[in-house]
Amino acid sequence: MAGTGATPLPRTTPEPGTVPEGEGRAIARWQRTIDRARQVGSGTRTRDELAELAATLRAHIGELLPVARSGADRLWRGGTDWYRLTARLDSIQRHAGEELGDGVLAAHVQVRLLALDCQWLLERHASDLTGAESAR
Repeated sequence: MAGTGATPLPRTTPEPGTVPEGEGRAIARWQRTIDRARQVGSGTRTRDELAELAATLRAHIGELLPVARSGADRLWRGGTDWYRLTARLDSIQRHAGEELGDGVLAAHVQVRLLALDCQWLLERHASDLTGAESAR
């Protein structure tokens, strides 16, 4: 990603289908972060606070993305469902890899978009997390 201004996702992502802690606690933790990010516009936040929140959201996305990708791998490659899901996941990964904008407004917008991506992953792939936990 050199020269693109993008930062890589955290390397601490678990293997697809695994969650480092109890699935219910992880989902609750992710949802609390999403809720905090959604409230960004209701209060004055510094760029440092927004950067911290963005980093947390990126870490959550880094945990959820492998689970979502394993779901995409189960679909027929070349089918419209596979294409749509893969394109969406690629877009989420690209957004999560972008550096935080220079200004506070740009940072606000980016944090909100990261929260939406994280919420999308959580809503659509929380059941995959549940399946991974019950298979252990």
